[in-house]
Amino acid sequence: MLGAGVPNKDETNPVDIALTNLALIPSRCNFGELLYTGRFSIVEGNFKVTQNLTRGFFLLAHVPVRRLTITRISFCDESPTSDAFPNIDTPAWQTFLNLFPAILQKYNLSTASVNHRGPGDTTLYGGWTYNYQETETLDYIDSTIKVGVLFPTGSMKNENLVFDLPLGYGGHWGIPFEFEGSFGTWDWLTVGVHAGAIIFFDKTKCLRMKTDINQNGFIKLAQGTACVERGSLWNAGLYFKADHICRGFSLLAGYSFVQQNADWVTPCNCTIFNETIVNSDQVFQKWNMSTVHLLADWDFTREHMRCGPHMGAFANIEVGGKRTYNTSVGGGSFGLDIAWQF
Repeated sequence: MLGAGVPNKDETNPVDIALTNLALIPSRCNFGELLYTGRFSIVEGNFKVTQNLTRGFFLLAHVPVRRLTITRISFCDESPTSDAFPNIDTPAWQTFLNLFPAILQKYNLSTASVNHRGPGDTTLYGGWTYNYQETETLDYIDSTIKVGVLFPTGSMKNENLVFDLPLGYGGHWGIPFEFEGSFGTWDWLTVGVHAGAIIFFDKTKCLRMKTDINQNGFIKLAQGTACVERGSLWNAGLYFKADHICRGFSLLAGYSFVQQNADWVTPCNCTIFNETIVNSDQVFQKWNMSTVHLLADWDFTREHMRCGPHMGAFANIEVGGKRTYNTSVGGGSFGLDIAWQF
């Protein structure tokens, strides 16, 4: 049903004729379905500047820089091979497959590899942190609250590149909230919690949308302008850290859950795009992800040092999720903490 409801089709063009003929074939489980595979990778650097003010208040600026790639993109035909009609050898389906590159070209689409790099969305925070050490049972209790503004400085998805990804939150402004709390005991164990959310503002932009209820997937031929009400993003996590257990060496294990609620898309042209059909697209439904975090860190900072180097290794292992890339992330880190006094 890829071509169903698509406007401005030319029924004298072999490309559009192939789309029309395919839509007339009766449905059957997996018939006319292409399963895409590929290799996704991300390299990210995070730049943060914190300025302490007074009585625990502070300002924080955060700018991520990312490189997103999707390579080795290919597909296999999931159509049934049995003799029942329709099957993988149905003439209308084979004609479509032969003309598939021409169909994508006519509608300005490409399934080429993705190599998207640049800054993500910039966030400016104002926050307050509190440290309480007058306890006889625990070593300390820490808490931090942050609220800020998210600026859409990251580039948006190229709608003509099927598998492209935005470097930020798709051009939406946002208001992020974060809370962090932790306590220490036995002079080496830290237990921490984290919770946060981002509330997004609506944005009108051009995007690919469904024109038939039976369409689904990344490839959509019709393009139009719509107001996107982006779903709120929220997350929560818990971690345990064995802190500086041997000459600055630390170990951390944690768990986090992230979910973004469904988007709601209101097309500007209601003649071509039906709002109910558009919002049935799986791309706009909510997603969630559960991750286990493992980290080893070696802190070389000593007392009275103004520059404190530290290095480490980490692994973020996805253990569950829906509508996310099933990809684990790992790597190393090097940091330098500099005390600025004035």
